[in-house]
Amino acid sequence: KAMARISRIQSVMTLSWEVLSTLTPVDYLKFRSVLGTSSGFQSAQFREIEFRLGLKDPNLARHHAEGSVDRAKLERALAEPSLRDAAQGALERAGFDLKDHSVPALTAAWLEVYRDADRWFDLYGLAEKLVDIDDALAGWRHKHMLTVERIIGNKPGTGGSAGAPYLRATLEKRLFPELWSLRTEL
Repeated sequence: KAMARISRIQSVMTLSWEVLSTLTPVDYLKFRSVLGTSSGFQSAQFREIEFRLGLKDPNLARHHAEGSVDRAKLERALAEPSLRDAAQGALERAGFDLKDHSVPALTAAWLEVYRDADRWFDLYGLAEKLVDIDDALAGWRHKHMLTVERIIGNKPGTGGSAGAPYLRATLEKRLFPELWSLRTEL
C-alpha cells in the first residue's frame, strides 16, 4: 500500500511540468505580471513536501507570515517526523547503530543492507523506493529549471530568486545522499 502511494507521488511530481513546459515566452509574459511575487521558491506546498520528505530548513518557513495558515503548516511539518526519520527508525529497529545519524554513519548502515540484500530484503526494498522518490524529486527540480530557462531565460524569478541560476544550484540536493554515495562502495 505504501509502495503504491510512493509510485503515485513519483508520477505526480514528474508529470506536473508537462503542461507548463509547453508555454512559450510570449504566452507566459501575457500573465507573468499577475503572479506578482509568488513563486515556487515561496510555495508552502512544495516546502511542506520537502519538509515531510526530510529536507528540513526552518529558514524557508520564514517566507510566510507569522501566524498564517501556511506558516503553521510548515512549522508542523518541521516538528513532525519525516520520511527520512522513518527510514532511519526502520534501520534502528532492525538493530543498526546509526551513531550520530551523519551521512557517513547512515551510509555504513545502508551499505550493510545492500551487501546482504537477501537478509535485509525489506530494508533493501525500502531503500530502493527512497532512491526512486529522490530521483523523482531531482527530475522535478531539473524539469522546473529547464522550464524556467526555456520561458524566461536567466531573468530573476517572480519571487525574487535568481531564477534559473538558483534552480540550477538546487539540482544537487538529495533527500538520501547516503543511498547515492553507497553505490560507489558496492
